[in-house]
Amino acid sequence: MRFRFIAIIVFCLAAVGYLAYDAARDRPQPRCDSLDATSAPGAIKACTALLQTLSASDGYRTEVLINRGIDYDMLGQYDLAMADFNAAIKLKPKLGAAYRNRAVEWHRKGDYAAAVADYDEALRLDPSDVYALYGRGVTRIKAGDTANGKADIAAANAQGPEAANVYTLMKMQP
Repeated sequence: MRFRFIAIIVFCLAAVGYLAYDAARDRPQPRCDSLDATSAPGAIKACTALLQTLSASDGYRTEVLINRGIDYDMLGQYDLAMADFNAAIKLKPKLGAAYRNRAVEWHRKGDYAAAVADYDEALRLDPSDVYALYGRGVTRIKAGDTANGKADIAAANAQGPEAANVYTLMKMQP
């Protein structure tokens, strides 16, 4: 039950619940999300197929890219995840979630300075993003900035355990 709760949180991070229906075309859209690595390959295939039907100006394209990037991350395909997050940022440079997700990939690659910069941008765009705050804290600690990292984590934890649970699931602990 706890895994399912955490998986649902990860799904919510993608912020793509509204992909199931494309109101602009008044027709259902296939979903391309997964809750764990076992369903990620099918979700990636569905996202890729959906991307082939969406124009570059389609508002859903960014969300599909983020969703597919998260699925790639679940499979350890960090370069492909990074490429999707980069494409999402190019399409919507004011979407904090894209920077937060790209920060995770920078962290996984060991480029903590780039990760902190992306977490900073995510928080500038959305100061209430508790996941970016927690992630920045974890990354700061890994980079040796322990005091500021602990402060970020404490501030995130004060808002609830959700971010800590997600980063634990992603195997990104301080």
